[in-house]
Amino acid sequence: MCNYENKNEDRKVLTQKNAARYGKEETVRIPAYYQMIGVNAFQSNIKMKNLLLPNGLQEISTNAFRCSKALREVALPHSIYRVGNGCFAECPSLRVAYLSNGLEEISEDLFRADRRLQKVLFTRDSEIKRIRKKIQKKQQHRSLRQQQQHRNLQRQHRSLQQRRDQRL
Repeated sequence: MCNYENKNEDRKVLTQKNAARYGKEETVRIPAYYQMIGVNAFQSNIKMKNLLLPNGLQEISTNAFRCSKALREVALPHSIYRVGNGCFAECPSLRVAYLSNGLEEISEDLFRADRRLQKVLFTRDSEIKRIRKKIQKKQQHRSLRQQQQHRNLQRQHRSLQQRRDQRL
């Protein structure tokens, strides 16, 4: 079992740098003085099977536990109000998730590609106020050169159409 230490009491965010030191533990117990788990903190962790979150934790950031291969079960404490995009996405061993009554906001891809997830359980008095949609860009970003080439092709096409119309 691993207990996280926080040398700087002012710091309330568990960062990826701090979490990486403990990546070989099967049971991870996060102490109560952390209020937030940072972006990608435990992403791609292959050893963590059990996660013990303290009551006092308020937020879990984007992709915090994404691709945690061995993670089996998640129970969010009542103090959590927000969970970031893809937080538990692509966790192939995840089977059960317990969401608490304090949770106000989740994303639609919270459990994306978790094929073995069998249950997502809410407490009776749960009130999720907002489900965030993941924003996907439908258009590719083109380089300036590609954009210019595309405009030139459009002009050529229009001029060919105008010539055809004049002949008729």
